[in-house]
Amino acid sequence: MEPLPSQQQVNGDFPLRPLSSPDNTATSEGAQIENQVLSSYGPDILTPFDLTIPFQERKGRIVDSNAFLNIFPGTNGIWEEQQLITFLFEKPPPQPWPHRVAGKPCFLSDVKDPFSLGSPSNLLFDQIPLHLSSRKSGPSLLKQYDFQQDPSIADLVFECIKAFFEGAKVLIAEVQYHGEDIVIILEWEIDEYQPVSEFPFEVAGCSCYYSTEDDLEYKKVSRIPWQDYSFSRSPFKNSDAACDALRPGVRLSSSKDPETGEYTTSSAGVLVSDSSGNMFMTVAIHGFFSAPNNQVYHPGPEGRVIGEVVDKIGHTGIALVKLAPGETFVNEPFQNPELPLWSPPPSLTRFHPNPDTDSLYTPVIMETWASGPIHGTAMGQVIKRTTDDDGKNAEWIKYRWIYKGQGGFNTPITNYCSGVWGSPVFTKQGEVIGFFGMVFSSGRWPVPLVNSYYAVSSSYLTKAGFTLV
Repeated sequence: MEPLPSQQQVNGDFPLRPLSSPDNTATSEGAQIENQVLSSYGPDILTPFDLTIPFQERKGRIVDSNAFLNIFPGTNGIWEEQQLITFLFEKPPPQPWPHRVAGKPCFLSDVKDPFSLGSPSNLLFDQIPLHLSSRKSGPSLLKQYDFQQDPSIADLVFECIKAFFEGAKVLIAEVQYHGEDIVIILEWEIDEYQPVSEFPFEVAGCSCYYSTEDDLEYKKVSRIPWQDYSFSRSPFKNSDAACDALRPGVRLSSSKDPETGEYTTSSAGVLVSDSSGNMFMTVAIHGFFSAPNNQVYHPGPEGRVIGEVVDKIGHTGIALVKLAPGETFVNEPFQNPELPLWSPPPSLTRFHPNPDTDSLYTPVIMETWASGPIHGTAMGQVIKRTTDDDGKNAEWIKYRWIYKGQGGFNTPITNYCSGVWGSPVFTKQGEVIGFFGMVFSSGRWPVPLVNSYYAVSSSYLTKAGFTLV
């Protein structure tokens, strides 16, 4: 069977739209989805329903479940949460699988492996290491606000959480916003001597859950000899070849270590200009912080020197490169006619005006020399505590959680994560929301979170006075 279009519509030409009924509940008329055997899906499956409408506005979690049961042959059940809609199978259909159904990211699961279910808010199975505070003993903070209805109060919510735990003399490492839920990551192991029941059970109308850093394992950056570095090959021909004109996602490398011969690869970011008209290429500082000098090479250390790292943006991991004379850079993504599902904008136009508080479920794309296009969905905001190498000068950095889906269109990102550091993450309108920052490698969290990465917010460049060229 030929691959379906990039947006597979079901039961005719239904657009992706809210229901017209006053209470946004489902009606049976026109809601049934044809039970057809599909061996290939596009990134989006459209239905008459818009699952991105908040639960409280559509009076329920599942919109006409019988219709949704017929989207995939062999579906045994559906579980919808704020972040994901999960389809249960004895045997899932052939890949590739879609990224979103009715606008919401989807997750397909074999019911024989129930512990792979759900999002961070899913407490169906106690193996998922989340802990809930007690409504009897834990306080409710910012009762006068509704964070779900007004995501612009994200900074206020964070400052309130930070102030509470500073007052309690409890170290927190991370705060995650997941729609109706807030997940707070503690630096110490949860045990009976530090009862979670005394922590906030709710902030601004959002339930609070708790986990620890030990339950989150991030992929670390290391200096890996290129000849020993195994990664999933890009679908682009000659993707690691030299380019006359640099662009987002092309291969970069540090200089070689004079003793070991090792070096680090990463990807180009974007070309920016400051208020004085000085232009710089953004990169990930991880790719150059331990190199013997600040020189940046393309495509590898045997290639040409294209510039040098001259500055960095706080603790964000974003560094600025002054390009060498004669080097050119265009803020245009790769174009690849071999991948019909990949429809990049002609150019990256600007930094997103609200990269941190933009609504959930925004489709985004990241593309690099090592990975090819990686489709994804912008989910909740994450604020993570970072420090200098000596553990001092802590700073809280904003990220966006990007859910990249399961297999099919995307190879597991841990296969090539060292090669994609610094790559821009952008919308189909060409707005940059962030830059690849970190990925989960393992840990006890459920599979959907492992199939994700964090993108450091582009707002730091905007606040520093930089614009896209």
